[in-house]
Amino acid sequence: MLDHLTPLKNKYSILIFIVFIAILILLVYFQGLHAPFLFDDYQSIVSQKKLYHLSNIQDLFTLKYLATRPLLNLTFWANIQIHGLKVMGYHVTNILIHFLNSILLFYLFLSLFK
Repeated sequence: MLDHLTPLKNKYSILIFIVFIAILILLVYFQGLHAPFLFDDYQSIVSQKKLYHLSNIQDLFTLKYLATRPLLNLTFWANIQIHGLKVMGYHVTNILIHFLNSILLFYLFLSLFK
């Protein structure tokens, strides 16, 4: 399936590299899992009551203040719906986003340098 994307001979080497990326990301961000909200987190998340009561996801893209960062606010809205204000949920979401971006970047490099 990935034969045309990769110069790597062995598909297991891709899997090993992806696992390596996951371990590296966990090592880098593990210490922060239990960290509290910091700096602008209170202004961006905790005090934004509009994120708590949105009945329609479209409001994230149309409300005057929230529309300035719609994708970020979408992740905040999803985190509030799933985790409330438990900070660890936000950190886990960020780790997953970093992991997925790393995998996308890896496949981009594979396709560019085949």
